[in-house]
Amino acid sequence: MNGEPASPLILKNMTDAIAHRGPDDEGHWIENNIAIGHRRLSIIDLSPNGHQPMISKDKDVVLSYNGEIYNFQELRVELESLGHKFQSRTDSEVVLNAWIEWSEDCVLRFNGMFAFAVWDKVERRLFIVRDRLGIKPLYYGMVGGVFVFGSELRAIVRHPEFRSSIDRVAVASLMRTSCISSPHSIYEGIYKLPPGVLLSVNQDVSSADIVPSHPLPRGYSVYWSAQSVVAKGREERFDGDEQQAIDSLDALLRKSVKSRLVADVPVGVLLSGGVDSSTVAALMQTQSSKPVESFSVGFEDENCDESTYAGEVARHLG
Repeated sequence: MNGEPASPLILKNMTDAIAHRGPDDEGHWIENNIAIGHRRLSIIDLSPNGHQPMISKDKDVVLSYNGEIYNFQELRVELESLGHKFQSRTDSEVVLNAWIEWSEDCVLRFNGMFAFAVWDKVERRLFIVRDRLGIKPLYYGMVGGVFVFGSELRAIVRHPEFRSSIDRVAVASLMRTSCISSPHSIYEGIYKLPPGVLLSVNQDVSSADIVPSHPLPRGYSVYWSAQSVVAKGREERFDGDEQQAIDSLDALLRKSVKSRLVADVPVGVLLSGGVDSSTVAALMQTQSSKPVESFSVGFEDENCDESTYAGEVARHLG
């Protein structure tokens, strides 16, 4: 986003850099100085109807979306009751119509993992959003006076105006904690959108507008935080007995796993043999009439290898 016409070649080079994230389809949308690209990994509705960037019927809203909305079917029913028509079975189109209906508030209704960008032609604003826990990645920044974003740094690095300058704060974070926490990335001036945050920018955006700081700069809004959930939990304490707690947890886990099995392609499970993955695999198997496909990784170093336990769990579950 800047005053110059967008380059189709630059856009394609940037999306090609993350082709491994979406090997099934690619799409590019350009209008004057606005360019949005997409690489698709087809999970629900494998037809061309799920092509992205996805454009509203009135051409006013353009969406590039990565992720899964687990309650998309319920949201679709609600949106249809409000008059929205659908051309596909994708959750992408649910996100598009949810944005049209509820604007920024739609993210409060989403149960899932997602990162997406919306160009609103009427407001002349770009919105980028990341899910509550930051499961899906999203980077952004100013490159040569142009606002850019992408699911991986390698897409942004492909922009011809990108200049590699290491962020020393990020390096210090890496040395201390073995990771680079939001909002920093390894590159100076390129940021991770923090979890649970929505950022809106207009066509006149500058570097001063998008530097994450405290208090948050113009365009930032936090729609969810773990701290608020913890605070609410303290106010609404669970008063049941141990068995009620067990039953409640079991019901929540089963519902959670079931919602993630909705797909038009095979779904598998990464099985380490630990408590978490073994529980997920077991709950998947209870809801499948066929043996669940599990995948594991083994190591020569016995101190790191859990493949024996994974094998025991896989055999036990069949």
